Amino acid sequence: MGQGFGPEDIYRVIAVRAVRLHPREQCAVVITTAAVDAKRYRSSRVWLRETPSGLSADSPPEPDVVDFGWSPVGERCYELTHLDGLLQLTIRPWIRGQMGEAPEGVYELKDAPDRVSWSVDARRIVFSTSLGGTADIEGHQFIRGIHPFKREPKGFHNGAFRQVILGEMTTSGTWTFRELTSDPVNHTLPGR
Repeated sequence: MGQGFGPEDIYRVIAVRAVRLHPREQCAVVITTAAVDAKRYRSSRVWLRETPSGLSADSPPEPDVVDFGWSPVGERCYELTHLDGLLQLTIRPWIRGQMGEAPEGVYELKDAPDRVSWSVDARRIVFSTSLGGTADIEGHQFIRGIHPFKREPKGFHNGAFRQVILGEMTTSGTWTFRELTSDPVNHTLPGR
């Protein structure tokens, strides 16, 4: 009779967190997650490229990549990495099927971004993220993950309110980032 699945086997399981297809080229990115120990997980990026027999991995997994995405036409990409306790969103050009080595913009985060969206011309990127702190104003929360507009008197379930961040490409080709919503008052709608 075969041996069952035991607690130690969880460290051999690799889960797929996300699959991202390039909008025009024959390539994709797979983000995987695997347990390192009882309290830590490690995410990795795997490139898939077109071959005569279909898509296949063309390189070893790149560790510490949490998320990845291309702009609508595919001329830029963002990569979210978690390395040495630092979470960074990095914007790079996408040139002839390869991610550019030199980053155009880097933004450090305290929490993973939510709902990353590009403008059509790939010169703007917007997302929401937690910056820490609590909202003390009673009312309906405006930006929320699972339960939008749920009434909570002391901010979000994790003790932090979310901010909307806008990244814009400058004329010199670098990126600037700013908070579109910086005050907790902006995150509430008037109560009844």
